[in-house]
Amino acid sequence: MKKKWAILLSVVCLVVLGGIVYYSFYYKEHFYGSVGGVFLAEEYEEKYKDVVRDINVHKTRYDKLLITHEIDLDGGSLTFELYDPNNRLIKSGKVTNGQIYAEKLELPPIKGEWRVEYHTNAQTNGQYNLTLESSD
Repeated sequence: MKKKWAILLSVVCLVVLGGIVYYSFYYKEHFYGSVGGVFLAEEYEEKYKDVVRDINVHKTRYDKLLITHEIDLDGGSLTFELYDPNNRLIKSGKVTNGQIYAEKLELPPIKGEWRVEYHTNAQTNGQYNLTLESSD
């Protein structure tokens, strides 16, 4: 009778251990997506004052989505809005000349098109980078 319990306990432990290994190494996915670019005041055109960039998050089997957003301007100003795939505003703000904007957000993973909109003016000069990455 003790031998049957020992075998049963061993099988249960192996199943639990196998589930942990599967979840840790195979079930979880890694996601990385980014957009970046520059704003050049000398190439400004009124019809392109609104810059829209998208990142498609196509994996959600991870714990958190880490969002890193950086804007560095050496001229002018801009406003920005970051939207999730459900078109909910996640973050907005204004960045001015000489100011460096850098922020990190941790959110639950949401599958779909994330969108950032930059609204520039004729003096806007600088660069931006937006990164979405899975985090454990």
